[in-house]
Amino acid sequence: TYLDANYYPVPDPDGTIRHVGIDAHDITALKLAESDRQRVFELCLDMLCIVGVDGYCREVNPGWEEILGWSKEQILAWQWAEIVHPDDMPATNEAIEKLAQGETVLDFINRFRNIKGEYRFISWNCHPDESGEIFFGVARDVTERMRMEDKLKEQAVTDHLTGAGNRRLFMRRAKEEVARSIRYKTPLSI
Repeated sequence: TYLDANYYPVPDPDGTIRHVGIDAHDITALKLAESDRQRVFELCLDMLCIVGVDGYCREVNPGWEEILGWSKEQILAWQWAEIVHPDDMPATNEAIEKLAQGETVLDFINRFRNIKGEYRFISWNCHPDESGEIFFGVARDVTERMRMEDKLKEQAVTDHLTGAGNRRLFMRRAKEEVARSIRYKTPLSI
């Protein structure tokens, strides 16, 4: 059993303190819930974090070390924006603004630098707490998915034997050039 106890002196009528009052509350259920939360936090394969509005992580789970290679101490020591790809900072700042306004951010993707200096695509779901002082984040490395999507996009518009653009690419570019010709009122020939 866990108790939260407060002790306070109880003076006699003459002002002498001979007794102590105790105000105690059973917090066993709270301690068990905290233990369960910590267990889930440590066992989750995804990257879990609690981040302050100042940009410093308050807590991260082992998924961060697994995916990015940085130690927990390193991650907690600097603002996480230090490892965000510079090209992703405007969108990242926009997502932070939404969180600061109390909005949940779902399926946000940006790139984080790992310990080797390579960037990994990270997909986020993030929710602010009621105080607006911290955010709870769940992230997942989607680098391989992004590479596969890029490869599929390339395969959709190129010949697999020659690597040359195919009919689909030609038609897309032709539409773009016709639209440009109409917009700028310039001649077009093929």
